[in-house]
Amino acid sequence: MQPRRRSEPNGNVTGDARSSQTGTHSTRYRIIVSFVLLEFFSIFTRALFQGIQTQPM
Repeated sequence: MQPRRRSEPNGNVTGDARSSQTGTHSTRYRIIVSFVLLEFFSIFTRALFQGIQTQPM
């Protein structure tokens, strides 16, 4: 559907506006996802290290 709108002469303006809006949303989404992944990774590493420490060598 998007390539058809881009190919149309009148669809270029709306496509550009939509692309800019989706771009801002995608950047926010990427930041949120990266932050959540970092938090999950930190918690996972903490649990892993605690498990290694609690386990007898």
